[in-house]
This record gives sequence, C-alpha cells and structure tokens, in this order.
Amino acid sequence: MSKRHKFKQFMKKKNLNPMNNRKKVGIILFATSIGLFFLFAFRTTYIVATGKVAGVSLKEKTASLYEGSQVVKAKRGSILDRYGNPIAEDATSYSLYVVLSKNIRDKIMKNYMRRKKTSMILLKILAKYTKLDKKTALKYLNNGIHEDGSTQYQVEFGAGGQNITLETRQKLKQI
Repeated sequence: MSKRHKFKQFMKKKNLNPMNNRKKVGIILFATSIGLFFLFAFRTTYIVATGKVAGVSLKEKTASLYEGSQVVKAKRGSILDRYGNPIAEDATSYSLYVVLSKNIRDKIMKNYMRRKKTSMILLKILAKYTKLDKKTALKYLNNGIHEDGSTQYQVEFGAGGQNITLETRQKLKQI
C-alpha cells in the first residue's frame, strides 16, 4: 500500500472530509461565541450588582471624574480665596445724615426744640459718638442751609459720618 492510499483510508475512517470539517469548525465557533456572550453577560451583571470593579467603587470614581471642583458656599458678603480664607468680609456699617427738610423735620420732631438749640445738642452728640468734631459737623450743617433760608433735603457728614458701627448706631438711636 502506498502512502497515498493509507492517507485516504485514514480520512475515510476518521470521517475527515471538507464538509465535516466545516461543520466542526462552525460548531466550535458558535460554542465559543455563545460562551463569550454568557461570560460578558455574567461580568456585566456582577458589576451592576456590586458596583465595584477590581475593588474600586464605580460611584466614587464617577463622582471624582465629573466633579473636578466643588463649589464652596461662602457666607453672604464674604470674599474667600481658593483655600477658604476670608479676603474681605461683610461688615455692617452705616452712614450718618441729617434731614433738614422742614416738612420732614417737623413731622419727626413735632416742634421739639428750636433750631439753634437742636443743632448744639446734635453737635455734642456727634462729637461724642463719631469721629466728627463740633466745628466740622457745624460746617456740614451750615452747607445744607442756603442764603435765602431754604434748606437741602438732607446733609451727609462726609468721611467722619461714614462707616458707623452697629453699636454706635444703636447708641445714637437711643438718644
């Protein structure tokens, strides 16, 4: 027997013709793809159920990925640097002014005192509780009175009458 004849007998015996080989390869490929599908499906189900991959929480990883920075809510009126230290803070301060309009003044004071006497009392109070001295305060008051006797509606006291603290305001209000 020749080698060729032996090979043909071996092929017949093992049923290794091209058609059977194609069937076997097809079955192997189909079984492999089904196996890979179930492997990926099981892995995906496991990841969804536990929320972790290789011991790392997906929720934390997602939060760190999408939250590059967090907004730090500052107190109203405060300006903070990037580390949360205040650069400028909101401070309640008041400005001092006197209403000179006769209509308003009469309603408020109800003819409490004469104008000169009221001015002197006012100057003493301002000198005591603010940075203004009597002379400067009187100058601001006189600037509010025109030569013809008419008055401005109100007079402010410049830098000395600004940035009055809440405590000073409350003391002035009590008087």
